[in-house]
Amino acid sequence: MVVVNKHIIMVSRNLIIVGSIVLVLLALVLARSCDQQHFRNDLGKLAAPSLGKQNLVTINGLAKMEKPLFVVLDNANPKAIKGEILKISLKDITQKEQLNKIKNYNGPKIIISENVGTSAETWMILSQMGIENLYLLDEGDNEVFKYDFRADTKQINK
Repeated sequence: MVVVNKHIIMVSRNLIIVGSIVLVLLALVLARSCDQQHFRNDLGKLAAPSLGKQNLVTINGLAKMEKPLFVVLDNANPKAIKGEILKISLKDITQKEQLNKIKNYNGPKIIISENVGTSAETWMILSQMGIENLYLLDEGDNEVFKYDFRADTKQINK
């Protein structure tokens, strides 16, 4: 009888310890999921410079920038640039070594690609990763930059 009671007491203690640990973990999970800042960046804030074309720099605007880093994607051949150049493959853009080179550069970072969409996509990816002071080079021959984005407001009737 005494042995059974000791066993019951030991099991009860173990259940209390395990239950306490589970409750603490549950409380931490709930606190994390209720936190509105669990995403690294607000995508609306990240997209605002792009939609307002504040992330574009022209060839003339480059002259006003101090020591820009040119992030040249794949085999782009930019015109009239002078400064530090980091040639990188798009598939390697998220590798730690490449990210550190870009992130740790003290100055503006200009993304250049043969395809405007690739440049914009890279700009958004790097922005989401917390890299600031990023720009897209508008060499003047990109027709895409001439248009404003407007959401389609037509309703589709079925």
